[in-house]
Amino acid sequence: MGWRSWNTYGDHITQGLMETVIDAMVQPPPGGGGGGKTLKDLGYIDVGLDDAYQVCGAGVNGSFHAWQGRDLVAVINGTKFPDLKAMTARAHALGLRAGFYQNNCICRESNPAGVYYSDAEVAAHYHGDVQDLMTFGFDSVKIDNCGMFKDLERYQRVMNATGRYFNIENCHWGETVPTHDWCPFSFYRTSGDINNQWDRMFANLQTLYKFTTGQDPLSRPGCWAYADMLEVIVPEPEPEPEPEP
Repeated sequence: MGWRSWNTYGDHITQGLMETVIDAMVQPPPGGGGGGKTLKDLGYIDVGLDDAYQVCGAGVNGSFHAWQGRDLVAVINGTKFPDLKAMTARAHALGLRAGFYQNNCICRESNPAGVYYSDAEVAAHYHGDVQDLMTFGFDSVKIDNCGMFKDLERYQRVMNATGRYFNIENCHWGETVPTHDWCPFSFYRTSGDINNQWDRMFANLQTLYKFTTGQDPLSRPGCWAYADMLEVIVPEPEPEPEPEP
């Protein structure tokens, strides 16, 4: 289990905020609550950076991926994230895992938008995404459904070729689900995005039913179904101010 940045910080996330959360995962609650146990003690060991680490439009053909040798790697916003490798090292030093995010929704990359044209550039993107995991020291990755890079089996092949294990989160909103003999990801979304409304949470929860019931459910060890993140103490958005008369 773990924590991910989007529902708390959205596109305001920074390395400083991530490192604050990393530290908080191993600190007991104030006042001795929870029996002095930390989130890490309870099994929350993966700290995930979500969208908004990239520089939109700074890469090839208006994307946020630029050539590095034969790979197209992400152009990182160095003001917000001056040293991603140091950030993941901080997590590792505390016994935590660090998670990344790809196939982004902010400045999404897709052929209809005129981003990539050749098979070679597409292949370089898949390889570059995995190279980013290696370069920065990430242990897991959430692969979203917004851009054109949705081939999870291809991602898995490239990751496996590195000789390292990566925990793959399939965030395809229930559109890409496993069979009993095919699951190139570690866990998979069964629903759309959650928000801090009871009816939305309950509706998302219902999407788990068909994957978790029956004698041979599709949700199983190494291929778990999930209905988006659990939201805890996420405030309501502030209402827009009334226009001046």
